[in-house]
Amino acid sequence: MRLLEVLEEYLSVSLGRNVYAIPLGAFAASLGAGLFGLGAAVSQVALFPGKIPTNALSVSLIFSHLIFGLVAFSLAGILAGELRSEAAFHLSLPIRREEYAAAWLAAVAWVPVALEVISPLVPVAVLDPRLVTSVVVEPLVYRAVEDALVFGTMLWVALLKRKGFVTVYGLAVILLLPMLVGIALATTGAFTGQPTPLVRVLRDVLPASASAVGAWAPGPWWEPILVAGALAAVTQAGFVAWVGRRLEVT
Repeated sequence: MRLLEVLEEYLSVSLGRNVYAIPLGAFAASLGAGLFGLGAAVSQVALFPGKIPTNALSVSLIFSHLIFGLVAFSLAGILAGELRSEAAFHLSLPIRREEYAAAWLAAVAWVPVALEVISPLVPVAVLDPRLVTSVVVEPLVYRAVEDALVFGTMLWVALLKRKGFVTVYGLAVILLLPMLVGIALATTGAFTGQPTPLVRVLRDVLPASASAVGAWAPGPWWEPILVAGALAAVTQAGFVAWVGRRLEVT
């Protein structure tokens, strides 16, 4: 319980007025998902009662990913700025470095990822709450584990203490990652109709982006979840360990 209390207190003090980004992001994602996916959802529910509005869910998930991706790298930029000026003050308080790192991990990765996968379900629940129990969870889980990994890497970039680096990296991985995956596959000749080792690696490490560009390989549906989830856990645990033992503040 002490850790939860420390996280709550630190987030409310450290993020200050910037903490509004998370609830506003959730509202914008839900509203945008409803607006962009409403037409497809209504038509599918009308034509196929009891069926999942898959088009609406896909559009909603993309929109939610963009919104919370912007929230995540904006908060990571705040961390980069804090490490240059205010981190020494916060770490002088009765809070351990590991708790300091976990607080930022919650703000940049855990909360945005959780809200990211919940927001697309809001328009579905508004149309018919019974549909939520029949949602195909694989796309949601693929997006969650991939973004848990990607958002975790933003924290590592923030350790460079340069907001500009975080901004460039954040925009690249949020807006351009599927395109970069497609370019990598095209330049290496991986789009041959046969699953290559590169396709399999991308499917396991970046399952949502690989699926978005049509790069998929046969295999158990849960394999990318295990691989990307394990990489995300290692990335995040490594961040906490580094801040706890090696971080130097100015």
